[in-house]
Amino acid sequence: MRTTYRQLISEHEKIEACAALRLVDVADDTIASAELAVQLGELADFVDEHIEVEDGTTRVVDPGRLSGPWSEAWAEGKTAFLRLRGDW
Repeated sequence: MRTTYRQLISEHEKIEACAALRLVDVADDTIASAELAVQLGELADFVDEHIEVEDGTTRVVDPGRLSGPWSEAWAEGKTAFLRLRGDW
């Protein structure tokens, strides 16, 4: 199955929303640490899967065929992706 950029963006939004919720949970001392650990593990798994799909999707693009703002956006995105993959 081919992944679309719309799907990748949707997953980015989901990851950001889940991460924001986990930050709220960390600040809430009524959340059991075991429950928080499970939620963080699920988020980590989702991010790991997303990075693998995104890497496969972006690898097939020839940046030499892009021009103007598309080329600049590609370079910025590639740098951010490599940083994220390295951090993860």
